[in-house]
Amino acid sequence: ISDEIYHGISYGKEEATALAYSKNAIVINSFSKYYSMSGWRLGWMVIPKDLIDPINCLQQNMFINAPTISQTAALKCWDKETIAELEKHVEKYRASRSIILDELSAFSELDPANIAPADGGFYVYVDLGENNVAP
Repeated sequence: ISDEIYHGISYGKEEATALAYSKNAIVINSFSKYYSMSGWRLGWMVIPKDLIDPINCLQQNMFINAPTISQTAALKCWDKETIAELEKHVEKYRASRSIILDELSAFSELDPANIAPADGGFYVYVDLGENNVAP
């Protein structure tokens, strides 16, 4: 099972999909992150054919369908103009990530080896160490 919700938001590394490694992969994706539709509750799965009926049975008992307005809005996600705008968002995230990493590197209390810049998404992980955490 591969959560690929952050695909499209990456910095310098080629993204891979689990589908490249296994025909039995289950891929979960969403319009939330790259498409900037957080809270719209719209996503998709790529599943092996033999799981279609069982997944449909589960889905039918969890929800009926995504809101019509979400589905209609999502149709614009693959337009060239939309992709161009979304790539500008990724550039802003890249710039913000760079600023955060530069600022963190200025903290002498932090070992640079404990700063893990994510290759994608919006996050930077920092191990503050035992001496930098309030009791």
